[in-house]
Amino acid sequence: MVKQGLDAHRRALVRVLGLLVGITIIGVGSYGFTVNLRVGGPVPLTFLRFAKDMLTAMAALAAFGLTFRNVRASGWLLSAALLVYLGWYYAVTPVLDLPSALLPLVIMIIAAYVVGRRALWMFMAAMEVVTVASAAAEWLGADPPMSVPPEFVVAFFRQLFQIALVAVLVDRTIVVLSTAVERSDEQRQKAEQLSARLGEQMDVTMELQRQVNRSAQTEAAASLATAVSHDLGNLLNVIAAYVERAWGHVRQTEGVLADSLNGIEAAADRAVRLNQRITSLAKASPRHPTAIDLAGVLPEIVPLLAMTLGQAIELRVDVGPGDHRVSFDEPCLALILLNLATNARDAIAGRGVVELACRVEDGRAVVSFSDSGKGIPKAQRASVFEPFWTTKAPQNGTGLGLFSARQMAESLGGQLLLRDASERGTCFELRLRRV
Repeated sequence: MVKQGLDAHRRALVRVLGLLVGITIIGVGSYGFTVNLRVGGPVPLTFLRFAKDMLTAMAALAAFGLTFRNVRASGWLLSAALLVYLGWYYAVTPVLDLPSALLPLVIMIIAAYVVGRRALWMFMAAMEVVTVASAAAEWLGADPPMSVPPEFVVAFFRQLFQIALVAVLVDRTIVVLSTAVERSDEQRQKAEQLSARLGEQMDVTMELQRQVNRSAQTEAAASLATAVSHDLGNLLNVIAAYVERAWGHVRQTEGVLADSLNGIEAAADRAVRLNQRITSLAKASPRHPTAIDLAGVLPEIVPLLAMTLGQAIELRVDVGPGDHRVSFDEPCLALILLNLATNARDAIAGRGVVELACRVEDGRAVVSFSDSGKGIPKAQRASVFEPFWTTKAPQNGTGLGLFSARQMAESLGGQLLLRDASERGTCFELRLRRV
């Protein structure tokens, strides 16, 4: 991470200098070429100088392009191109007319910061050699030979000293700058890691908050279920008392009335047991699954489902072949299916079909309950088992049916799942452990 940060700074330096040097030399070199041709200077030297300028500019622009692949190679290329340009300038300029060490400074900055400190001293030594060679050529070519004024010697040693001083200053500056950039990148990396950890902590905190909310909703649902169960138990006791009183005035042979009383009494008895089960679930009482045979239990529950659905909805039952003995609780099974039947009736709201099927799949018994109603939108399917969530009007539902059904299924080792319907409607699956 830190190395990537330093490379980004080095890449930016080479790109800026490469573009600046390339464009500047192209402009200045082209202008100097036209001027030299107009004033009638030496034609071969003019063309040679123009070629040198264009090659240096092309090398600078190539160094810019090379930064996208290898920043160190681009630093080498740009420094070498500027060194050649500097060597030409020193070769054609008298020592007394040599300017300040601006160009050597730029070369050494690129070499030190982009390539490394060793490259700095290599280019410094090369520039010293160029200076000495240029001075030696001028000294040997003097007229008379080897006779130069004292100012020449002063300018020569001043130039050598300037280059060495610039190298020392650049070396120390680059060391400090690189250290500062490294520490800055380390601090940025630590800040990014801290930000990531804070994000993770926020996610954990939000998940804990959701769990707390679900726990509060579960407690509220349990309290409401207890209250409703108590009142429902009182009403069922009244119904049972009226049935018992009616039996005193009805002979066993009176067909339709006797059959109706038998049905009411059986339904009230089953409702009492279901209500007791609701109370035990709300009070978190221990659940004790028993071995039941779905092939024998489901036909007993079907009449209750048919009465719940009404005459406008056709109930189709399909119990597939095989062993359908499961470990579950019969009253809970009836209550879960009654919940699903009530929801199906409200979803169909008219004529329709409900299919109840039982099959063996992946070592489990699967009771599927599907309807031809309007179905549940995909965006809302993740919330169907949450307490107090409902698509019904406030006066038509509490949002506790599917929640309590899933709680009952899971407490007895089963699973209540919502499956995607092939067409319209909704399909639930109750997966039970086989015996």
